[in-house]
Amino acid sequence: SSPTESPTTKPSSTPTESPTLEPTSFSTYVYSYQAEDQRLRNVRKRGQHSGYTGTGYVDYGGVGSSVEFKNVEGGSGGACVLNFRYANGSSGPRRCEIIVNGSVVGVVEFPPTKGWNKWLNDYIQTQCDPGSTNVIKVRASTRSGGPNMDAMEVVIGG
Repeated sequence: SSPTESPTTKPSSTPTESPTLEPTSFSTYVYSYQAEDQRLRNVRKRGQHSGYTGTGYVDYGGVGSSVEFKNVEGGSGGACVLNFRYANGSSGPRRCEIIVNGSVVGVVEFPPTKGWNKWLNDYIQTQCDPGSTNVIKVRASTRSGGPNMDAMEVVIGG
């Protein structure tokens, strides 16, 4: 059998209609909370290592030590990101459970930062309740405790 000729398409001199883009409204809100101003359990307020914000940072004890952030803003509720500023001068991660309004929502690893005065961020995405009624607890789950924690930011898109 002989091959059939493929149809060809000639370019058109008439432009195609472009889609109309509708503007959308999207705002991001960031709420900051200093760790040293929160409810502390087996955690000490410190100021020894440089680079922190606020009046200091917190130095976790062993397993179960925690920082509890109360009255945390959740906007209109729904998805939120908890962003933690921390330092970890040890050679291994300093894992912590993240507890939101009484429920464990995950674990943040807090990997080494190559120095106790080298501050980085680690985060977890979760759900927040509407308003400023959220309680966020960061509880150490390693024998060495958690990292040195400077602050927590809550990022909400609206």
